[in-house]
Amino acid sequence: MSVKPVVSSAIVSRDYNPLTGDLEVVFVNGNRGTYKDVPSKTVDEFDGADSPGSFLSQNIKNVFSYKRGGTA
Repeated sequence: MSVKPVVSSAIVSRDYNPLTGDLEVVFVNGNRGTYKDVPSKTVDEFDGADSPGSFLSQNIKNVFSYKRGGTA
């Protein structure tokens, strides 16, 4: 897993497991969720986005399966 802080008004950090494709996102409100089977290329684009919150909404949310809560 590779935990990285995220500079965003909506997201605190993200944790990605390239072996499983699990992308765990921690939101500023304290909620966390895991998106399943996310390709590493999409995570790289998310990491480089000017607005990670917008990128998440447009390219990850409603595209990949989501489970509320962490992977641990």
